[in-house]
Amino acid sequence: MAPFESKNQAMATKISDNGFFSDEAIRKGELIKQEHKQLFFYLAEVNEQAHRYLGLWRVSSTYVKQLFSAALFARALTAYQALILLTQRGYASEARATCRNILEAKFKLAYLFKEPEAAVLLIAKGEKKRADRLRNMKSGALPVPPELANQDWDSIIKKAEEHLKDAKGSKRKLPSMWDIAKKCGLQMDYLGHYSLFSEATHTGHVELETYLKFNVALISLSTNISGYSQGSQSKFDAALKKELLSNHQRHVPIVTVKGNEVKLTYGPELEWTKSAAHDDVARMDALDCFKADYAALKADPKHQLHDYFHVINYSTWSHQVIGEATVKRADYPNAQAVDKEIARTLAEWQRRASTGSPQ
Repeated sequence: MAPFESKNQAMATKISDNGFFSDEAIRKGELIKQEHKQLFFYLAEVNEQAHRYLGLWRVSSTYVKQLFSAALFARALTAYQALILLTQRGYASEARATCRNILEAKFKLAYLFKEPEAAVLLIAKGEKKRADRLRNMKSGALPVPPELANQDWDSIIKKAEEHLKDAKGSKRKLPSMWDIAKKCGLQMDYLGHYSLFSEATHTGHVELETYLKFNVALISLSTNISGYSQGSQSKFDAALKKELLSNHQRHVPIVTVKGNEVKLTYGPELEWTKSAAHDDVARMDALDCFKADYAALKADPKHQLHDYFHVINYSTWSHQVIGEATVKRADYPNAQAVDKEIARTLAEWQRRASTGSPQ
């Protein structure tokens, strides 16, 4: 059985027929509008009401919070219109990605309502990303046109970073999208559709099943998602990755195994930075490595146990190691000791969550 099979016949159009630009796609788009006529009527009505509200604006150019709110509303409205057009033509995956964009605008609008410093923090967050891009341009990692090459990069970068500190010179704590959702009481939106639609936004393998039906069980044996061929991997490495990924189903990292060194890389959609909490997670990952190690020994008495596991959690958003831990086999000499420590750690995490204590 192949690792995937085509689902082209189940798509709205056939790629060979010029895709969504084909005559067949246009006909199917008309059928969609007819079949869901009442739904599109309601969607059009909401769009009309929103534009009436838009005409009532009186935005002050000196009031940053008001400007930011107006811009976010306008952005959400254009995304909403795009959503209608996409669904009318059968672009299901692209519509889900646009829904996530609208939800992000909702989070930020709620944050502007809840947090007095929200506008400045959101601007600082965007400028920090711009400063990172400017540094890449300065170093040559990101090529620029010749007419832009000879600039005073340091001055431009300094200007971009001027909002990263408050009036007292203290570094501002920039919120992640999860921080924003939690502060505004929108956790269910974040954990629900926002996280679900991450698959569409970041082209995850679940979303790709719109086009191909994946045989995940076979892929796990024949393909290494971190980029190395299965021939260069041991059977244990595959089992180790499976154990780690089974405990990271909400935020799925790319797992790289090189002997005793294990790296979990998280994508830019997770706005994470280094913290003690991530060190705790890395330690739990190391314990899971030993859980897989002892399970391999039970299955194959010839399996060589590892003396230690060094685990690194890396974020491609902050471009840094966000968590790190080393666990030695001498401290947990058998599978029972590992299971006991995992249970103890989980109980401790639950205690912290129930008391609101970080320690």
